[in-house]
Amino acid sequence: MKHTHSFAVVGAIVFALSATGMSAPIVQTETLSFSLSPGGATLTFDQFDTLGGTRTLEQVLVELNLTEQANVTAENDSALDGNMSVGLTGNATGTAPGMSVAAAINTSTAGVAVDPSDGNSGSGPDFHDFGIVSGSDTASDSLHYLTDNLSAYVGGGTVDFVIIASGGFAVSGVTDSTTIVSSFGASGDGTLTYVWTPEPGSLSLLGLGALALIRRKR
Repeated sequence: MKHTHSFAVVGAIVFALSATGMSAPIVQTETLSFSLSPGGATLTFDQFDTLGGTRTLEQVLVELNLTEQANVTAENDSALDGNMSVGLTGNATGTAPGMSVAAAINTSTAGVAVDPSDGNSGSGPDFHDFGIVSGSDTASDSLHYLTDNLSAYVGGGTVDFVIIASGGFAVSGVTDSTTIVSSFGASGDGTLTYVWTPEPGSLSLLGLGALALIRRKR
């Protein structure tokens, strides 16, 4: 049984070598989350480790996922009725060495019929609680070794992805209104992806080691 188990392990190694030899790139990702209200955040990722030159970095990708939301109430302060809605606009930029992304949010709620102002704030047919109003967007950028310098991402240290976000709400459908926004914030995550391939020399050495192991077991 020990002999059979050893051959199963070596066979798996040889199969992996064959698959890698077909130049299939290897994808390595790291995702970090953030929460701000709004403002800035810095996500710190690990640099790519070449493991002594046995791995080659071919491409770097960065992705930003953004969500902004708040609790919103609005009240018609005009002498005319209307179809009141709340619009959310927001944006966030993310910068990393050689890359920049921009996520943008522009969304609005469905219109709600409201009466003219009744003079009483916070209630009545001229008032509406829209609850949580939110929007999301995604943005990405990439670098490739054929056209870009990837040195900032290679090493044993870290690389920063700096995010800055802003946003706001506005009421439409009436000429005058009072809007109350609470728990306003932005959240999401950033992902850094490394696409790399093993150096041919490292595959050859690993293959020789596998063959030596087969001979010893025989």
